[in-house]
Amino acid sequence: DVVLEAVRRDGAALQHASADMRGDRDVVLEAVRSDGAALQHASAELRGDRDVVLEAVRSDGAALQHAAAELRRDRGIVSEAVRSDGFALEYAAANLRGDRAVVLEAVRRTEFALMFAAAKLRRDRTVVFEAVKRNPFGCGFEFAAVELRGDCAVVLEAVRLSCTCPAALRFVTEELKSDRDFVLQAVQISSEALCFLPPEWKGDRAVAQAAVRHNGFALQHASAEMRGDRDVVLEVVRSDGAALQHAAMDLRRDCDVVLEAVRNKEDALWYAAAELHDDDRAFHVDRARQNGIAGRGVYAPLFSITAVTPTHGGFQVSAIAAISGEGVPDMSFGCGANLADVAAALGAHASSRRVHMVLPGRAAPVSAFDDWWLLHDIAPTTMADAS
Repeated sequence: DVVLEAVRRDGAALQHASADMRGDRDVVLEAVRSDGAALQHASAELRGDRDVVLEAVRSDGAALQHAAAELRRDRGIVSEAVRSDGFALEYAAANLRGDRAVVLEAVRRTEFALMFAAAKLRRDRTVVFEAVKRNPFGCGFEFAAVELRGDCAVVLEAVRLSCTCPAALRFVTEELKSDRDFVLQAVQISSEALCFLPPEWKGDRAVAQAAVRHNGFALQHASAEMRGDRDVVLEVVRSDGAALQHAAMDLRRDCDVVLEAVRNKEDALWYAAAELHDDDRAFHVDRARQNGIAGRGVYAPLFSITAVTPTHGGFQVSAIAAISGEGVPDMSFGCGANLADVAAALGAHASSRRVHMVLPGRAAPVSAFDDWWLLHDIAPTTMADAS
């Protein structure tokens, strides 16, 4: 009774019991129910007792390693063991490490069980995908057969299954890592894929652009050169302003880049260089979003302003589309109108949120930071140029 009570409280106490007690079925059953690992202290006869071993592996799957050899070949026992602990597959007999149902049960408990599966099952796509799904970091893919780690379709599916952190890419074959088509597909499936690719792809413009188009935060995994590429960064921040935090410092000082980021996400100003934080020229979110003048380097329709003519109570503005030469219907504005108002009208005409505008006598488009210019101040110069 004393021994029974002791092992009931702590199965490991069995190791201190006499040989007779370690061969007592009732005592050992109580011990393994409390702690499956106590099976190692049972007599050889009880380590070959199916009911005792079944209780032990239900408590602790790893207790399978202490079972008699014939029970490690018992499908029912092994199934219970891997259901409790996928790592128990290591102690199963070879025939059961090649049993698809047993191995599937094991990898559903831990992706690392795949390392103990028979070679034929490490080539089984269903088994491998179960292992990958089990862990969001795709670690199980490391133990897949080399032919699967070099199969483009299989690897891309593994990336989809663990797209938040596709670490499976660390284990693909060198040949596949050097395949541009594969790499481009991978970065378009997972924004984190770029993190696990070789350095040469992180500095590849086409790959970096494909990645950031899928998710702007992929910019953090691009090379320093790409994070300093103005065109790449401009494209990113227009769709995800918060990605500005991953751009090179020079671009976080670039007013046009920061403006585009703020237009997308008002909090993006926090990621700009410190000297711009208190600059309210155009970084106030309401002003930035209402300002229809495109920033430098931003793709947008281009219009040439041909005349700004004073009228009774305001101004009439004439313009043409710079590329096609197509005229725009004359636009009328009040006395207090500015270039932002003109940009809004041209944007409505072109069905575009932003436009570039060129004033007469100027070669370069108006800066987005010139949105406050009043038509009253532009009209005399325009009329003089027109004459």
